[in-house]
Amino acid sequence: MIAGADADFARQPAGCRQVRWRYDAAEPPGGWRGIRQALAEKGFFYVARQAAVWAALPLLRLHARVFPRTFSFQSARYPYFLHAYNLTASNERAVEIPIVWAAVRARRGGRVLEVGNVLSHYFACDHEVIDKFERGAAVRNEDAAGFRGGHPYDLIVSISTLEHVGWDEEPRDPEKLARAIANLSGQLAPGGQLLATLPLGYNPPMDALLAAGALPFSRCHYLKREGLTTWSEVDWPAVAGAAYGERWPGTRGLVIGVVDRGPR
Repeated sequence: MIAGADADFARQPAGCRQVRWRYDAAEPPGGWRGIRQALAEKGFFYVARQAAVWAALPLLRLHARVFPRTFSFQSARYPYFLHAYNLTASNERAVEIPIVWAAVRARRGGRVLEVGNVLSHYFACDHEVIDKFERGAAVRNEDAAGFRGGHPYDLIVSISTLEHVGWDEEPRDPEKLARAIANLSGQLAPGGQLLATLPLGYNPPMDALLAAGALPFSRCHYLKREGLTTWSEVDWPAVAGAAYGERWPGTRGLVIGVVDRGPR
């Protein structure tokens, strides 16, 4: 069942021209409003496909336990992530969560900051979280472009959040994204790393900046989706121009942007 607009937390302000869909069925009657919105914006067959995936989720989980499927990223293999919240089987969460969660676990004991409250919906987390819009006891409502943590971080992660910066705001400011990345990168400890996933096709100015190499990442990596749940690591030309929210929700091309801070 489709429940509400936006990828995770109904972040888009009223009047935004583009819609991202969320797949949590735990919030009626908001779910029915989301279904009506999806029908109006995307049509019957789009909604029917999502309903079919939702209904098949128990079988998908069983199949994954019996025949585990993995994907490759930077010479490591990760299991696809299946979860009812946000119906991860049907979007980029299937690969974003394993990559980022592995990075967080590798930095246990260090200072970790998450920009956009995503991981706590799936795991027990004890790291710092900022999110401009979502309310929560462990969430600081801060803007990524102006946030100052007061101490350096060993790891800063962000899952499909930074593409909203400067885009889903009024007035729009396409240059704000680069400022936010630079601001966050400046708070890395020596040897620290920033790891951010960015879905292509959602924010066209961001896509143009990525194509021009104009965002302040040390390096970028790319994953391309084939069909519903198969992802492969590719180079930039293979994902350039990737569509967002066509037959299935989410993107056909995912960017993993990395900032590596050298030792002191």
